[in-house]
Order: sequence, then C-alpha cells, then structure tokens
Amino acid sequence: MKVLSKVGEFFENLWYHYKWLILIILIIGSLVIAAVVQMIEKGDPDVHILFIGQNYITAEGRIEAEKSLGKIIPDYNGDGKVKMDLVELTVTTIPGQSYDYVYQQDAVTRFETEIRAGQSTVFIVEESFYDRITKLGLAAPLKTVFGEGNVPEFAYDEYSFRLRDLDFAEEEGFCRFPRESYVCIRHSPENDEINYSRTMEDYNNNLDFFKKMVQYKSGFVMDRPQVGILHVDESSLTNLSVHRLDDGVYYTWKEFEKSSVASVRYGSVKVKKDGNGYPIDSYFASIEEEIKSGKYGIAFVDSAYYEDLASKGYFSSVTELFENSSVLKQNDIVDYGVYYDALEIQAISGFCYMNGAEKSEHSMVVALLAPEYFETEENYNRCKAYYKHLCEFVIPESEV
Repeated sequence: MKVLSKVGEFFENLWYHYKWLILIILIIGSLVIAAVVQMIEKGDPDVHILFIGQNYITAEGRIEAEKSLGKIIPDYNGDGKVKMDLVELTVTTIPGQSYDYVYQQDAVTRFETEIRAGQSTVFIVEESFYDRITKLGLAAPLKTVFGEGNVPEFAYDEYSFRLRDLDFAEEEGFCRFPRESYVCIRHSPENDEINYSRTMEDYNNNLDFFKKMVQYKSGFVMDRPQVGILHVDESSLTNLSVHRLDDGVYYTWKEFEKSSVASVRYGSVKVKKDGNGYPIDSYFASIEEEIKSGKYGIAFVDSAYYEDLASKGYFSSVTELFENSSVLKQNDIVDYGVYYDALEIQAISGFCYMNGAEKSEHSMVVALLAPEYFETEENYNRCKAYYKHLCEFVIPESEV
C-alpha cells in the first residue's frame, strides 16, 4: 500500500508542477498522430488539376470527381487510392475583360504563382485565363499530345477542348465544373519555357489522364445538335467571332433544351447594295445556293435582301408563331421574320456581332427557313421551337 501511495504522490506532484507542459505535449502528440493518419488516408495525388471559374467545387463534389477518376485511370503511384490534387481559383468573370482586371487580382497572383511553383498540369479554366495560358505558351499543342492527324475532331482549337464537348463532363463530380470551361494540358517539364515542379513520370501520368478524359465515351450518346445559321450581310464574322457565336448558341440552347448540348454551324454570304440601298441581283445566286444546301435553319439577313428572298418562298411564315408573344411587339415582327434589333440576343456573346456596325433601325431580319430546306420534319420542328425561343429569349436580371 505504501508503494502505491508513493506512486500516487509522484504523479500528483508531477501533475501539479507540470500539468501545462503535459497538456501541451498531449495536444501536440494528438495533432501529429491525426496528421499522420490523415496523410495515410489521403494518399499522394495521382493527377494535378487547376480549376479557374465562377463555380465553387464543394468537398462532396471533389469526392464524386475522384470516384469518376477511378473509372478511367489506374492508381498511378501505387498507394491504393486514386486521388486528385485540385487547385481551385474562384473568379468573377466579366465578358470581354482581360484575366488581370482589378477585381480578381488575388486569383491572378495565385495563378502566376501556381504555374511557376505549383504542380498543376491539367487546366480546366474560364476564357480570360485560357487566353493568358495560350499567350504564355503553357498549353501543349494537341497534335503533340495525340499525334499528328489523330487529334479528335471536336477540339476547340489547336490547344484545347470545351468541357461541354467531352462525355466525361457528364460524370459525377466533373458535371459540377462549368461546361463553358476550356480543357488543356501544359507542356512537359522538358519543353516548358517556365520551370515548374513536375517530374516526367508524374507528367506522363497526367498526360495519360488527359487523353483518357478526352477520349472517354459514356454509356449513353449525348445529343449534340448543330444550329445552322446563315449570315447574309455586308460583313461576315471573324473566326474568333464565330467561336463567340458558338458560345451564344450554347448559352441560349441550354435554356431551351437541357438534355442536349448544341453547337453552331455558321455560313455567310457577303453582299453589297447599290447607291440607293437596294440589293444587287448578282448576289442572289450565292444566297440561294447556301439556303438550298440543307446546312442551315435560321438566317440573319440584311433587310434589303429579305423582301426578295421571302417573296420566293425561302422563309417560313412566323406571324402565327408569335401571335400571342408576351415579349415581342407586333411592329417587331414581319411576315417571315423578326427584326434583329428587337431581340435581346443582340447583347449575347456572338449574336452581338451579327448586325455589323453603324446600322440603321430594322436593318436586319432573323428568319426561319422553309420546311423543304430541312432534312426531316422533326429537324424543322425542333429548329422552329428553338427559333421561337431565340427570338423571345430574355436575359436573366442576374446576368444583366
């Protein structure tokens, strides 16, 4: 009993004199153990992704994304888990603004640091940062990634894909990323002008992931209709403006039919008018050839040429289509179309370039081609419904 008493007194004195030190040691020890356990559970990341966009990917979204990764890639580092390192920069995107405008300076600083000192290899980014990435020469050309002549035909340009064009974008976790995002991979450490902390082994793992993500085919066929737009005007869109128009079609279509992802098929006939503003007959043959090609469904037509084309039966009557419209006024509508300047789409990416510059009121008509210029009645009815949606489209107040 005396021995036990002395032991008790020892610990009592120890606690009395050193209780704070003991508590600190216990707390530090528990933190170290927790950190070690967390590291063991977390594992080393197999792929490194930089995401820049307006969305915030939740913890649940990250877990879902890692589950989806397990469908297409192996455990590259052999630690028993397929894990991703996701560096996330949330930005406020303003169309037309450069990546470094004043309200996202923090994101710019983190981006510039990440590309030099970070490990991110695959980029899923919004437009202004994608422009910066290409200007810095960070993105690897797709022909070096897939091989000359083997680049998938749905590539956006020589460096990237749009996320909306990838079947993998429909998988859990990855469906939370904005579909408008650009997806690319940076140069290997051996070919990158900016040194960054990647080994070739790790880079090749990320490269394998990038290729598998692009080439992934889901169990269902995503409906990707093309909206054929014929542009008859004194000027035509540049390649960049056509890309913007593709964005505009995507944006308006997703509000029209959420089960599919649309892209644009753009064609143009540049025309001139005589000194009195009347059409010149020699241009009609080219316009009619394009209309009869079956590639288009909607026409943006200079008003000077509209009357003659309408009188020849190339357009559908739309008076009944908009008879009870709550958006359009009756003087905005003509027998076979709607005046462009009455539509809210003139403020949307791509569509805003359709009427050129310094045009007078009612100088362009937006028309739906007649049924005989569609391959099937189903295609005509679908395009007709989208045309109505497009003409009555109202930009949400939150985006004005």
